[in-house]
Amino acid sequence: DLQVVDRLEQDICNFDFDIEATDRPQWYLQAVLCDRYPDEFYLIWSANHVITDGVGMLHILKSIVETANSGDFHLRPDQLVDSIEPRAFELVSKKCREMKVTTHSALYNCIIMSLLEIFGVGRAHTMEFRTSTPFNARPYCKPVVPSSDVGMYIGSIVRDTSMSLDTIHSAFWEHCRDYMQYIKTGHVQGLRHVSVLEYVGTFPEDYTQGWFDRIKSLPMGRGCSFIFSDVGKVVIPHKGDSSKHWDVQALHCSQSSFVSGCGFIATASSTNVGGLNLAISYQKMDFTKHEINLLMNTLKKNILNIPLYQPSKL
Repeated sequence: DLQVVDRLEQDICNFDFDIEATDRPQWYLQAVLCDRYPDEFYLIWSANHVITDGVGMLHILKSIVETANSGDFHLRPDQLVDSIEPRAFELVSKKCREMKVTTHSALYNCIIMSLLEIFGVGRAHTMEFRTSTPFNARPYCKPVVPSSDVGMYIGSIVRDTSMSLDTIHSAFWEHCRDYMQYIKTGHVQGLRHVSVLEYVGTFPEDYTQGWFDRIKSLPMGRGCSFIFSDVGKVVIPHKGDSSKHWDVQALHCSQSSFVSGCGFIATASSTNVGGLNLAISYQKMDFTKHEINLLMNTLKKNILNIPLYQPSKL
């Protein structure tokens, strides 16, 4: 069943929205049912990134859930069974809190660590990375844009760094704090790139030429090594409220990678009912399926090893 859903998600991420056709929708909503589980379904909501960002999509998703919960549905009760992974990840979160760093910063450094393990040449080999971290720019608008606005309001914090396996293993938590500080002070730099497309020129020919020129001018045709997009924790009503009839058990977000953007995109999402999902999307021919599977397995190993890292000795 999950393989069927995975194939559907892959097809959706590969779908090419036609932004020139004004009579075609720029978003789709699909409900996937399974005969074996009559009281469950998958809801797949996809949209063209031109018309909305992650915050806007999540607002619509929450509205859909709330609308469904207002109906007169009566379902048999179900009981969620805890698996090992949520408990293991709680140890990760606990260690991050103990070291006073965000889980986001730990995941970011785990991604870099995994890339060093797979593509590096020895533990002392230093690799250079340029990363991009999108952020919600609504609070920085004048006037402030509410989260319920489903438009496109994002900035991106670009960071250049170089690391080796030896340096990141010996000072993992310090690298997390360095990244946190950079993100904390990097919003001004990220906001400088907002609305720059307004000055590109005539659509679509000047836009297309702009992207071609961008590909030629960038190292390996890429704006950065990878994008780490974290939509944060989504608070969704659950069955603790007697008026609710549907329960969201899991949520994960992904987005199509684009030619001149990055090597791959890592998208993290979580909910108030627990659990964190991380999706990886990439351009075919840039990575092999084996390399991506190796990246996911290595990343999982490094995340589960987070509780083992100790403060570095000064």
